Amino acid sequence: FTVLCSKKYRFHEADVPVGPGGSMVRVRVAASPRNQFYGKKCLDFASHALLCYSRWLGPYPYPEFTVAESYFGWNGNECSTIVMLDERVFGMPHVAQEYVDYLLTHEVAHQYWYNLVGTHGFCETWMDEAMANHLCQRVMTEKYGKNNALMT
Repeated sequence: FTVLCSKKYRFHEADVPVGPGGSMVRVRVAASPRNQFYGKKCLDFASHALLCYSRWLGPYPYPEFTVAESYFGWNGNECSTIVMLDERVFGMPHVAQEYVDYLLTHEVAHQYWYNLVGTHGFCETWMDEAMANHLCQRVMTEKYGKNNALMT
C-alpha cells in the first residue's frame, strides 16, 4: 500500500468505464500547482491507457487509480493502484507530451503485468517489463500510428 501526500497537490479526476455493465474506475492525478499542464495531460493519458488495457486484458479490478507527482531519482515507478512520476517529468517542456504519454502508459501497463499477473520483481523483471513495453507500444501505435517518431 503506497501513500503520497502533500498539501500542495491539486487533483484532476475522471471516471473511466473499464468493464462490462458500465463498471467505472476513478482516475486521479495529483500534481503541484506549477505543473497543472501535465496534471491534466496525465489524466487523459492514464484514462486512455486504462481503456485500452481493460479492452485487451480485462477490466481494471480496482475502484481507483492514481498518478502522483513525486520526487525520486528516475522517471516513473508503479505500485498497486498508483504510479509515481518524478516532478521533473511533470515539469518537462510541453513539446515532450508524447514522451510523457509513453512513460505513463508504460507504467499503467504494470497494473496488469506485475500487479495482477505477479512476477518476482527482482529475479523476473524481464517478464513484466517485456509485457509493459509491448502493450505500451500497442497503445502508442493506436494513438500515433505505426512507426511514429517516438517509437523509431
